[in-house]
Amino acid sequence: MLLQLFMLVALTEGPLEDLNSSKVDVRGAAIEALSSALDHPQPADEIAAALARIALGEDELELRRASLRALGRRGDEACLDSLTQLVSALSGAEQGVAARALAETPKGRARAWELLASGLQEGAGGELPLDDLMRVGSSSLAERGPGAWTSAALSPFARLLQSPGSSTSQATLFAVDSLLDVLLQSGGDGALSFLEALSEAGYRADLIVEHRAEVSLLLGKAEVALAAARPLSQGAFLKEDVASQARGQGYLATAYFLQGEYERARAAFLIQRDLADALSRRSWSGRTELALRGVAAQLAAKAETSAALCWLAGGGRAADLEVLGAVQRAHALALRAHLLSAQSDQLTFSSLDFLFGEHPAPWRVLESASAAARLDPRDALRWRLELLAAFATVAPLELPGVTPLGVEGQQTVRDEARLGLIREVLRVRTERLRQRLARSEQRLRQALMRGGADEELEEDIERLVREVGNARFQEGLDGEDLIYAARRPSSVALDLAATLREEGRGAEAQRLLESFLKEMEAGSLLQTYVWAIQLAARAESSIGSCLCDEGEPVEAERYFLRAAGRLEDLEAHFESRGLSPAAYRDITSMRAGVLISLAVNANVRLKDTERALEFFERAYELRQDAFATVLLACYRARSGKEREARAALARVVPEPGLYYNLACTHALLGDTQRALSFLELELSVNHTTRGARERQRAWARDDPDLRSLRSEARFEELTSPR
Repeated sequence: MLLQLFMLVALTEGPLEDLNSSKVDVRGAAIEALSSALDHPQPADEIAAALARIALGEDELELRRASLRALGRRGDEACLDSLTQLVSALSGAEQGVAARALAETPKGRARAWELLASGLQEGAGGELPLDDLMRVGSSSLAERGPGAWTSAALSPFARLLQSPGSSTSQATLFAVDSLLDVLLQSGGDGALSFLEALSEAGYRADLIVEHRAEVSLLLGKAEVALAAARPLSQGAFLKEDVASQARGQGYLATAYFLQGEYERARAAFLIQRDLADALSRRSWSGRTELALRGVAAQLAAKAETSAALCWLAGGGRAADLEVLGAVQRAHALALRAHLLSAQSDQLTFSSLDFLFGEHPAPWRVLESASAAARLDPRDALRWRLELLAAFATVAPLELPGVTPLGVEGQQTVRDEARLGLIREVLRVRTERLRQRLARSEQRLRQALMRGGADEELEEDIERLVREVGNARFQEGLDGEDLIYAARRPSSVALDLAATLREEGRGAEAQRLLESFLKEMEAGSLLQTYVWAIQLAARAESSIGSCLCDEGEPVEAERYFLRAAGRLEDLEAHFESRGLSPAAYRDITSMRAGVLISLAVNANVRLKDTERALEFFERAYELRQDAFATVLLACYRARSGKEREARAALARVVPEPGLYYNLACTHALLGDTQRALSFLELELSVNHTTRGARERQRAWARDDPDLRSLRSEARFEELTSPR
């Protein structure tokens, strides 16, 4: 009793009292201190009330938002009660911040979904941040499992998909996609069960059919995919979606590919190409229609790429005209899609990545462990390498790291038709930027005539003036400079290197990565383009991982530090330009990932726990997601702080990407059977090929965090070489 009273007094004299300080920085530090229930577990009700008071009455905007995030991060019942009430009570941007703060814990995510469902049922949906609640709350359905998938519980998906607000319907589509990805990572069959429940809840039939086809292909269930794809490919849902028949034909073709019917698959992909190409050439000229035509051109490009892959799988070679011709046509279609996108005022910098990462296409099926189990993984990898070599022959600047074929190919710089498309992309971009500038200048004149000023609009005009000037300059470029001005290099070589490393082919992966890095460091790319710096950092970090695998930790650390330094310099550059941290959050998150790799290398390979902790603490300052939270638990367990470690674990829902570190944490805490269970899941779920399992077994045998398991027969059985 005396100890509890002392803790209460100490807390009252500390962060809680500091919330009343007249100094902004002191109040900010107090909120940050209170955001951790591990450091300040009691009194929960008093802390929740104090943070809610700041959220409602604080003058400083950032402190109001920090208090909302602190409520979510603490995640106890009192804080979640306050946060749930604030989602309904606040308005504007703060309401969205409150909803997103619920994403910090599993209980918070479940609260978000309950709030969304009850709000819609009571007719109060219009007063809630529906988009944010959908994104945050839907993830709890995977965490809670099939028991939560009743028609009533899933009805918000069907209702909000029909919302007149495009952002809400888009948030719903994104939420379903994300949920299916999580379920696929967790084993897969749950994804099909979820789709059945979603169908019963009244979700759009055409989307259910399309999801079923995609999920079935990734699970290696070709027959189920064929049954789902047939009505799509026959045009059953053209009224709902004019591109559905072309996509359905792609699912059908991919199912044939999975069954080993490569010639039949190629013929079906060519039908898909013709359907999509015809759609892309319709005489639509409105902004929405132009965007749709661009998507159709992308679909036609993917079909050409898939047809080339079918030729390779059927015994053809990358240098065959059937492959090189298809690849050149695919590149031209990708450029036309880029042009149509620019004409619809989407001024993004496109790359060829969409050809290798989206459905319907066999490329993604080859990346799926379940689907690839029906194929020889060595063949699957060889086909992909040969296809990339063909692309590097036709468009070498857009496929860095990949060695072109030793044949004469029609490179972009020597193809006037494709260069003409790139010049047109730049011309249209300049025109659209000038139109945006003219509209902004008109709005500013109107504001001035009303006697007001708009600093944000003035800053936007300054930015547009710079962008117009830069765009005009780029129109006059030629050769390689012209291509880089319009296009971004693909990162597919980095992804393929990760596959090679996973398969235990680290030397090949390292050679591919070093070739990629050499191209990024050539000329003035790193001094000219932000994307070059990011790609170079990714390559360096991946090389560090390869070296760490190969038992060269000192050299690995050198590459990791180079990558972290590049990213930190990039953050400083953006900060010096006055950009908010949110504008470069992806770079900050990437640096956190590199620091985590440094921590793992220091702990497992260098056996330097203090250095590992130093790197991890720097990473945790930048990122506090589930992965970092499990690592926090691991480091606290390693330091003998059992209570704090278990409290951190309580905030995490196990998922495949966390299995290994959960095994390490439970091993350090003495939970032998739980540790072994997570290690078994890691090897069976995350490493489905022989090469990948062998690499992970070797890592586990050498990991000091798993030392307590080494005397267990089950550990020996799981990790012994096969």
